[in-house]
Amino acid sequence: PTAPTADFFESRIRPVLVSNCYDCHADQRMGGLRVDSREGLLKGGRSGPAIVPGDPDKSLLVEAVRQTGSLKMPKGGVLKPDEGKVTALVDPGSVRAELTFSR
Repeated sequence: PTAPTADFFESRIRPVLVSNCYDCHADQRMGGLRVDSREGLLKGGRSGPAIVPGDPDKSLLVEAVRQTGSLKMPKGGVLKPDEGKVTALVDPGSVRAELTFSR
């Protein structure tokens, strides 16, 4: 599969993060995590980096939205089926400098 483009990120990934994650992981930085910047996702929070570029199965963000480990997000619910594209964010080559995270 090809890596997502900036357009894919802006049209499919950012809206999921905005509607499900920004309330707690933008200005508030719950758990020390910010998801509103590439740097924030790579740095992660108290549990470690949110994403491991090229390895969705080792990415805490993916684990959290899949709800396969102890960390389950979004808080109090699950992503809608059409929001499950978050794993594309960490697929090989998809985390690039050209993917900007401006609000």
